[in-house]
Amino acid sequence: MNMNSLPQITVIIATKNRADALDKICFPPLLTQTFRNFEVIIWDASTDSAAESVCSGYLHCFEKIGVPFRYYQAPRSGLAAQRNDAVKRAKGEIIAFFDDDSELSNDAIEVIHQNFISNQTLRGVEVKVIRLTNKKPAEKPFALVKKLLLMFFIMDTYDKGKQIVLRSGRHIASQDKKGILAEWLSGGSMAYKKEVFTEFSFNEKLMKFGGYSLGEDVDFSYRIFKKYPDSLYIADSGYVIHHAASGGDRTKGKNDVAARLYLRWTLASYVSEVKKFVLPCCIWACLGEILFMFAMNVLLRKEISFAVFIQGIKDAFRAVKE
Repeated sequence: MNMNSLPQITVIIATKNRADALDKICFPPLLTQTFRNFEVIIWDASTDSAAESVCSGYLHCFEKIGVPFRYYQAPRSGLAAQRNDAVKRAKGEIIAFFDDDSELSNDAIEVIHQNFISNQTLRGVEVKVIRLTNKKPAEKPFALVKKLLLMFFIMDTYDKGKQIVLRSGRHIASQDKKGILAEWLSGGSMAYKKEVFTEFSFNEKLMKFGGYSLGEDVDFSYRIFKKYPDSLYIADSGYVIHHAASGGDRTKGKNDVAARLYLRWTLASYVSEVKKFVLPCCIWACLGEILFMFAMNVLLRKEISFAVFIQGIKDAFRAVKE
């Protein structure tokens, strides 16, 4: 096929206060991609000019390899809002989203492109995300206990070969499984046909708690899955390493508690349209989520008081009622 007839890919990177991650993690592998028919859009909600300076320094590097590179100061902060706004500037027929602390394999964009070309029914593709975590030593002895508790509260499953949303509203990522259909895709490495955005947008209601959009990727992709089953796919090659850089706009304290409970309830509301007994399962899972978060807070000596947990629960309950 003539290269000029291939759909161009738009790579959108929404960022906030992570100039160092852009410079050292995100941009270098973009410059060495085996597929070059793409553009890069940086949508920056930073509170300083550091990210803009980094982008200015890389502009010539991208121009040198023939990849359009555009920087925008975001009019709104929050991942869901930033991605919704950035999509309006995209020129590609495929729109890919990567986190600002994601390190792509050299063939990641080519893999995305090839999967859309080889299977015209796909609406979304994920290149498998490898997560680098900085777990404290104190967490390791509790791994088995955590697993058992999660399963008891319908927040996990024995089957690690599927990427699904459980009846309780808990989403489960496949463990090292590739080349499979999925019910949701990871926001750190997901791409969609542009036409998808004429029907769907990222859920900005998830920004209620401190501005960070916890689970906006699962919410977005699962709604697509519900309407178009068998249209989301985890590619069987390529990878993206997620470095979990510091900074950004993560939720903390009561906002983290509220955001997690609200996400569970939101996902469960979608599941309830196709499965039975979702409400009691979701309530049970939310109880487990609360107990689990509080227990880990005590065991790991995090400074979140019981009053903070109560306030977070109240905030989530009010949001559900709205």
